[in-house]
Amino acid sequence: KGDLLYPSYYMTHLSVPPNRLLNHYQVWDKVVIGVDVKSYGGMLLDSIYILGRPGEVADSSNNWNLSTFPSMHASNMFIVDKGEGEPQVSVPKANMIAELTKLAIAPSSMDQFRKIRVQKPLSLGFDGNLKPSSPILYPVIADRDASLGRAMMFARFTTVMDYAERILLAKEIWPAFPTKLLDYQNVLERETYYFDNCKAGQVIRIDIAGKFSSCPARFHGEATNVVSVGILSFVIELYEQTSNTLLVVSTVKKLIIVPTYQQSLLRDAERLLSYYGTTD
Repeated sequence: KGDLLYPSYYMTHLSVPPNRLLNHYQVWDKVVIGVDVKSYGGMLLDSIYILGRPGEVADSSNNWNLSTFPSMHASNMFIVDKGEGEPQVSVPKANMIAELTKLAIAPSSMDQFRKIRVQKPLSLGFDGNLKPSSPILYPVIADRDASLGRAMMFARFTTVMDYAERILLAKEIWPAFPTKLLDYQNVLERETYYFDNCKAGQVIRIDIAGKFSSCPARFHGEATNVVSVGILSFVIELYEQTSNTLLVVSTVKKLIIVPTYQQSLLRDAERLLSYYGTTD
C-alpha cells in the first residue's frame, strides 16, 4: 500500500558486568559493536548487541561471551508509521530489508511483553522500602524531549526514569541520598518493555519503588582505588497522566562505586545502608 514502516522496540534488556562498566569506555576510545539480528514471521526482529574493544569481539555471535562484556538483547516489531490510533503491525515489502536468519518460534520476549501488559503492577510484588509520597511527574517538552508533533524517542524514556530515580532518592525520602553519592551510580541491568508513547505537551506519571542492598567491597573487581558500596534496585512504571495510558514498565539495577579518597561519601553510604539496607 506504500505505507511507511519502522521497527519499533518493544523490549530492551541491557546487561553490564560489574568489572566492565559502561564508564570504562570514554569519549574517543575505539570500540567494536557486534550486532546479530534474527527475524520471526517477517514482522518481529530479535537482536543481540555486544560492546568491546578492538580485537575482543569475535566475528560470529556463537563465540560471544555475553557475561564478559556489556550486552543488550532487544526485540522489535514493524509498525505502520501513521502517528495516531492503535499501532498496526505489518510485514515489510519483499526485498526491502536484508535476508535474516529466521527463528522457528517467537522470541520469549513476546510472551513476557504480553504477560507484563496484563498482570498487576510490578511494584505490588516488589519488597522495596524506598517510595515517593506521591507519583513523580515529568512534563514532555517540545525540542527537549520530543520533536513538535512527533512521539518521543524510546531512548528518552531512560532519561525520564533516571530523573525519577534521582528525585526519589534525593528529595522524596528522608534521610535522603547525598547528590554527590548519586553521581557514582553505574548501570548493571535495565530491562524495559515499551507499550505506548507520548508527545510534547503531555505529562508522564512515574510510579517507582526502590531498595538499597549491600554488596562486597570488591564487587566491581580488583581495582583498589574505588569501593563498591551498594546496589540500588528499582521497578518503574510510566503512564500518560491525562489518559492513564501505560507507556513503559522497567526494572533497573545500579551499582554505586565511590573513590577511596571520598571518605565522607563512604561513611554516608554506610549510614544509608544501616537505615535502608537489605542483604539481597
